[in-house]
Amino acid sequence: MKVAKLSARPWTTAADYLAVLSSARAKRYARPDSLPTRYFFHLRDSEGLVPDEDGMVLRGMDEVRREAIRGARWIAAAAAESPGQHCANGRIEVQDEAGNIVYELPLD
Repeated sequence: MKVAKLSARPWTTAADYLAVLSSARAKRYARPDSLPTRYFFHLRDSEGLVPDEDGMVLRGMDEVRREAIRGARWIAAAAAESPGQHCANGRIEVQDEAGNIVYELPLD
């Protein structure tokens, strides 16, 4: 599967992805007291990191994995619209509030 290339940094798609996540977060999790942990879904490639500065409040690792997979699918769909683009050595890194990487999902 070809995925958008992070190294070229035309990553409006990453910014779009993070904007979509922010919008979904606001609608899906309106009650912050019901969800205990904020996770950040960063995009990383050989050139560095595209940080998720807002994060997403989730109930646990099952939801973390689902959101990471949803993000990877979104990136793959965006790449399908950009022939010749791929994500060499890219991945989604999920970080918890304490700064620990709790989950990684390769994008290749």
